[in-house]
Amino acid sequence: MNTTDEKSLFDHAVELHKSQRFDEARKAYQGIIDNNEQHHQALHYLGVFYAQQGKQQEAIDCYKKSIAIEPNIATPHCHLGTALNSLRQYGEALPEFQHAIEIAPDNIDAHLGLANTFKYLSREKEAEECLSHIIEITPEHSEAHYHLGVLLSKRKIFDRAEQHYLTTLKSNPNHSGALNNLGNICMLEKRLQESCGYFRRVLEITPNHSNARSLLFNN
Repeated sequence: MNTTDEKSLFDHAVELHKSQRFDEARKAYQGIIDNNEQHHQALHYLGVFYAQQGKQQEAIDCYKKSIAIEPNIATPHCHLGTALNSLRQYGEALPEFQHAIEIAPDNIDAHLGLANTFKYLSREKEAEECLSHIIEITPEHSEAHYHLGVLLSKRKIFDRAEQHYLTTLKSNPNHSGALNNLGNICMLEKRLQESCGYFRRVLEITPNHSNARSLLFNN
């Protein structure tokens, strides 16, 4: 098979994947790999397919094969780290995100994955540093602000946590986690009217949210 034909087959497989024709996409990726076991992109995308299906070990196997062929692309390292985290293999995930950052220093997904891994390992100061770095790169990154707020809340630094949650809401007004945590902060600080307002907004978005429902109706 020549390079042009192989590219056409791969592009078609990706389109099947995007169209959620998952079984056809899997077969298309596998067919490319059967013909050329060095096709690192097909291996990577087959890994993505397996991860989306909840088959994390199969995904890990594909990512590792892809990286063995072409180690200098950041995204497969990120995806491998995420899959390893999902299996609680945090020690193995950590260097994957670090390697991704070495390849692409401003890769937001790599920094966010590294922050999550540090958090899972209870290395919260390093997690905060990663999240702060994301905000330096992308000042309005809602998830970085949210997760930094969570870490600061845990340390009872509520004034800074509140600002990060509010920034989260600027770009994602319906972020129920940020709204709920703002409600918790306001309740702790006896700002009950504000607290109830946040919990009501949570319940508008997530009617069965147990924390917001319990605290709202007990105020």
